[in-house]
Amino acid sequence: MEYFIDNTDIYCKRQINLINDFRKLWMDELIWGHSLISSIIDGSGDVSYVVRRLFRMPEEFAELFRKFYGVENAATIESLVRQHLLITATIVNDQGTLNEEAYNADRERWFENADNIAMFLSQINPFWNVDIWKQLLHEYIELLETVITSRFNEKYDIEIETFDILHEHVMKMSDYIVEGIKRQYNI
Repeated sequence: MEYFIDNTDIYCKRQINLINDFRKLWMDELIWGHSLISSIIDGSGDVSYVVRRLFRMPEEFAELFRKFYGVENAATIESLVRQHLLITATIVNDQGTLNEEAYNADRERWFENADNIAMFLSQINPFWNVDIWKQLLHEYIELLETVITSRFNEKYDIEIETFDILHEHVMKMSDYIVEGIKRQYNI
């Protein structure tokens, strides 16, 4: 897996903390998102608890962004991440009810939201390219979609294999965030 962070660089403590903070954030979103997918599909009794934990993620994204981009931009990223999570939960429910029309409409909203996130990020940081963000976010959604479909179809081997790929992918997304911040703020 190729990351955006060059492993030959020597990093200061502030850079290492930044890398760790964003990697943890993306991993938490991935883990709790997967927990929600599994809980909904499996009809587990923990859905409300998982939802509560997962929906702390937009606030956690906002908190990290606030440090660099201020209150207004943090509120925007919080809203966009919340929309992403709501659409993801709706997609899982659409698949469960076999409502193809609703699924297709919500899938389109999912990608539109990703494009909105990409556009927003590229506007607040000149080192974040909108096309790279679109590519990263679209691939993220496609991998997540494979996880959801595999879980529904009880193809657990594909689900696990895709989750591993998704794990690597969110590390790449996290590193891209960090590299942009490092370059923008000379950290």
